[in-house]
Amino acid sequence: MNNKSQSFTDLLRPEALRSLATPSNFRLGEEIAKNGGVELVETSPLRIVAKVQPKGGQRRTVELCSTDKD
Repeated sequence: MNNKSQSFTDLLRPEALRSLATPSNFRLGEEIAKNGGVELVETSPLRIVAKVQPKGGQRRTVELCSTDKD
């Protein structure tokens, strides 16, 4: 499923991201997202691929994956 109409923050709860990242990386990610530096490339229930580019920084591809746990 490819759905670019949803924002990155709609797909993952901030508290979940906060638990996976260091505090400084979480703050940096929030700032990049607020400045429009996150472009969703692919989304599915267990995987998100995004192009991330901080202002004045290098563009990178980021992939977040989860396992389906009962």
